[in-house]
Amino acid sequence: MRFAAVIVLVSAMLVAVTTAVAQVKLQGHASIHGSTTITYPINAQSAYFTTSGQGILFPANSDFSFGTNDFTIEAWAYHTANNSTYRQLMGIWGATNLWQLTWCSGTSMSLVWQSSGSCNPTGFNPSLNTWYHYAWTRQGSTNRFFVNGTLQFSTTDSTNYTNVGSYVGIGVAYNQSFTFAGYVTGVRVLNGQAAYTSNFTPSHATTFAHNSNCVLLTDFSTTSDQSPKARGAYTNQGSVTFSSFVPTNW
Repeated sequence: MRFAAVIVLVSAMLVAVTTAVAQVKLQGHASIHGSTTITYPINAQSAYFTTSGQGILFPANSDFSFGTNDFTIEAWAYHTANNSTYRQLMGIWGATNLWQLTWCSGTSMSLVWQSSGSCNPTGFNPSLNTWYHYAWTRQGSTNRFFVNGTLQFSTTDSTNYTNVGSYVGIGVAYNQSFTFAGYVTGVRVLNGQAAYTSNFTPSHATTFAHNSNCVLLTDFSTTSDQSPKARGAYTNQGSVTFSSFVPTNW
């Protein structure tokens, strides 16, 4: 009887340990380096932009030149100041065929393409001090803009993005001005795939699932690009600070 009781007790302990491990794994996300899924704790951070000239800069690379491919550009953002001037969330800069996601002065969140640099308003005006998930996808010539997973704006454009630019800037524009005001995290760029073509639920697990089309990825839990390209460290322009403040439902 005692032996049976010990077996029952040990079995119960194993179940408890297995459950605890499973719970810990649920608090992690999958590594996107290679095809192997490795669970590790989420320690995501956000980049906090407060003054002009600050920005996170990733070096220019041909992967950022989409050509006529489908693509996805997404990020979480928390605005702390209005758009009395341009508030550059992220974008690539060069002489021609640039792409940017920005809060244009005097208008709404906008998609910017081609050499003109003209804002194409989406009609969405964010409130301050609120987390938003933004996603811009192109499928064929159809461009869609989602806010928190809900389609906000759709238009047609088939720009051939041939310029790799000087860098991909997060929170800063080409001349290192027009700094975004607030927090940014969960930045992902896919070349060759429109990840979202209908309404969806944004999630950290989806963003960080292994994807061979991913050419840029960061939740600022490290000082490097976290995509399969693993390009190395980014440049922290203007001493951007980092915070544990991230979306609570992410």
